[in-house]
Amino acid sequence: MDNKTYSIYVFMDNNGIPFYVGKTSDIKTRIRTHKYHLRYKTKRSNYPKYNKLRKLINDNISNFEKYFKTIESGLTYEQGNENEINLIKEYKINGVKLTNLTDGGDGNIASIPGLSNKLSKIHKGRKVSIETRKRISDGLKGKPKSDEHKKNLSIAWETREPMKKESFIKRSITSTGNINIKKYKCTSSEGIEYITEKGLTYFCKQHNLTQSNMHKVSVGERKHHKGWKCKLIE
Repeated sequence: MDNKTYSIYVFMDNNGIPFYVGKTSDIKTRIRTHKYHLRYKTKRSNYPKYNKLRKLINDNISNFEKYFKTIESGLTYEQGNENEINLIKEYKINGVKLTNLTDGGDGNIASIPGLSNKLSKIHKGRKVSIETRKRISDGLKGKPKSDEHKKNLSIAWETREPMKKESFIKRSITSTGNINIKKYKCTSSEGIEYITEKGLTYFCKQHNLTQSNMHKVSVGERKHHKGWKCKLIE
């Protein structure tokens, strides 16, 4: 049972007209999260609500609270969902243009039909500049982080949404045979040769073999696994 209390809040423009409705169980943390996405390039920083808010605050994050307003607090989870949905619906009926990508409640971006494919097409084939690649490379080399950078990383870590077990299993299933693909020549105990097309993990699942043992065979740590031989070919 969810014992948290929830609040409904809005982003408003200079005329006090709402352009985004949100729900949270922790206003202070949510404000920090919004500010983080406004200041840094993240997967969410280009959402419509942030693009509009960024223009309003004029790159001055201290102006954020001017456009943020808590509508109601002390709600149960069910009340929060219901009130958020009703408020979004009421605004839309009255002609208020919102930047919300869902209708509120338990809705999330992943539930929007076709959005995932649309975003994928937008980013597909996008080239990264030499300067950007160099910055990424410098960051991977262990470039010292400033105290402010460390603080922002801490905020991002504290406010992250943990992956559900079901999502983790689903990702594992969908990625097997589709990423990090290497080709192996596998020879059965009967001398039948196979060339893997979707990687060693996928092949082992099809033939009731243990991937880790077959990998050991491929690198010479074992002579065979259940009579099977294995060799990396590319």
